[in-house]
Amino acid sequence: MTHKRCSSAGFTLLEVITVCAIAGVVVLMTYPHMVRFYERQLTKEGATEVAGLLEEARSRATTEATPYLVYFNERTVDANGGCGSAATLVRDSDRTYSVTPGDDVREVEIDATACRVAKPFGDPETPIDMTIPLASQDLAVRGLGDDGGLLGGVGGLLGGVGGLLGAPGEPSGGEEPEPTVAPEPPTLAETVVNGATFPIDAASGRPVVAFSERGIPVDPANPSSWGSGAGAFYVTDGHDTLYAAVVQPLGAVQLHAFDNASRKWR
Repeated sequence: MTHKRCSSAGFTLLEVITVCAIAGVVVLMTYPHMVRFYERQLTKEGATEVAGLLEEARSRATTEATPYLVYFNERTVDANGGCGSAATLVRDSDRTYSVTPGDDVREVEIDATACRVAKPFGDPETPIDMTIPLASQDLAVRGLGDDGGLLGGVGGLLGGVGGLLGAPGEPSGGEEPEPTVAPEPPTLAETVVNGATFPIDAASGRPVVAFSERGIPVDPANPSSWGSGAGAFYVTDGHDTLYAAVVQPLGAVQLHAFDNASRKWR
């Protein structure tokens, strides 16, 4: 009668050490990419929260037939790393387009985790890229000139059509028309305040956008000028991620991202 010896399979100490070493190398190689992915997601989350606040202000303005104002505050961080109020939401009960006694005022904070990563463009802790152009979707009057109102947002279009309407043929005298050179688009570095391109409140120096009872963004200093409050709030992680929460001249709120490869907004 023969007996078969059963052998128990297992791992030797050398094999365990080898596997752990390989796993450690993989983690070290992928960790920076994981961190950057996480930071990009937090930056997008912060920008999405800002866009949501703007949507809320516009929706309440139209639903309640009462102007709503959104002031953007300078970024502050306390000793424990907590972020202060990112914006102030105001229900303008007396329709003065300013903060007065009787108005409902609420301080708005970005998610505690996201606020440590997502910063307004131009924040002192964030290096400023002087070459990033203003988003083409950002029709802020401050960025496009002093036309004011809705014309500020469509001034470029009217200017382009004007040449077609005013001079359909060759210029008199047979002279060749002088080539027109498109002006360089303004950059974020020369336009934003506290990360925003909205009008500046004269009293506090903060960017502010006011939504009228019809949901149209206006400059509180000139609330009868439709579209004068158009602009955007720019959020970055300080590296290669940049988002813009844009308010169009008629009030639509959009979220756009900057593509570093093409140097364009999408």
